[in-house]
Amino acid sequence: MIASSPTVTHLYAQAILQAARRRGIVLPESITCEVVTGQRVPLAVQDQLWDEYCKRANDPLAGLDIGLGLQIGHLDSAGMLLVSCDTLREGLEALVEYAPVVGDGGEFSIAEESGLISLCYEPGYRVRVAERVEAVMASLVRLAGWATGDALRPEALLLEHGPLADESLYRQRLGMPVVFNAGRNCLQ
Repeated sequence: MIASSPTVTHLYAQAILQAARRRGIVLPESITCEVVTGQRVPLAVQDQLWDEYCKRANDPLAGLDIGLGLQIGHLDSAGMLLVSCDTLREGLEALVEYAPVVGDGGEFSIAEESGLISLCYEPGYRVRVAERVEAVMASLVRLAGWATGDALRPEALLLEHGPLADESLYRQRLGMPVVFNAGRNCLQ
């Protein structure tokens, strides 16, 4: 049963803790002790993890890097469901439907426009929004590769916010054009 207050799976929170360890970042124990194996993590604790991680990483692309480093296991059973879908459309529909199982931090939607499918994300949190959106969208880039055996590469990433670092770094790390101040967060 999913708790009534917003939460994320402990595996998603674990992704941040692992990224911190890789970078040699020590996060406050008062926060890390709240991530308990097998228990969902309150979104307020996730907010604190993000804030402390970003402060200590001192890297404007910390969120993007977490998203690119996300492993399918960090998404719990929803991640396994996504990579087991037979078609891209099926995977996108599963993501829209099952994303709340992973976390209550936002909503996905699918739109078709100009011959492209856009997977859009509307965040529902208030702490480190740009960094977290970048993590979510970068993880979608990774998921697209996993789900299709790297046969399909997204055309572009649209972000509602402005760049947090030099725009060329985004293109270099993601391997696609990134449009900033686009009014929405969508992977096309």
